[in-house]
This record gives sequence, C-alpha cells and structure tokens, in this order.
Amino acid sequence: MVDRVRYGRQIRLPEIGEAGQARLAEAEIVLGGAGAAREIEATYLVRAGARVVHEGDDAALSVDVGALGLRHAAARDVAEGALRALVGIHAALKERA
Repeated sequence: MVDRVRYGRQIRLPEIGEAGQARLAEAEIVLGGAGAAREIEATYLVRAGARVVHEGDDAALSVDVGALGLRHAAARDVAEGALRALVGIHAALKERA
C-alpha cells in the first residue's frame, strides 16, 4: 500500500502516479559509488520510497559527472549520488510499465 500522505506530491506527478509510486515501493536498488556520493544516492532513493541494497562495492551503473565541469569534490559527490539515484528511480518506474 502506498503512503499517500508521505508521497502525495510524487503521486500527483503524471510521470509517476500511484502505479509508479507502487513500483518504487517494490524496487530494490543496488547502490553504486562510494563515500558521500553513495550516501546521497541512498538518501534520495529512500526519500523517493525505494529500498536500497547495500551489496558489494561495484557500481550498479556507470555515471559520468565529469562533463558537468564541477570543480569541487563535494559538488561532484552530490551530482554523482543524485544522478545515480535518478537513474535507479527511472529504471524502477519503467519496470512493468
């Protein structure tokens, strides 16, 4: 059952809806990255309603934040974690769509 109060804003988005939020709630997404980027990825995924899997140290997916031109390591970590989370959310929403 989807928590409509907690995820109400996401559910109202046509790109997600109640069915998409239900898929997110069922999704188990393997974390990639390391350090702060991994923590940010996990935070975004959990807040979106997905479950994270803390298995292995291998990246679950390949992301390239180098093209963003970020000079500070902290900014690159945020970008990498956010991008990994978005890719995982996108994949979960596309499952059984």
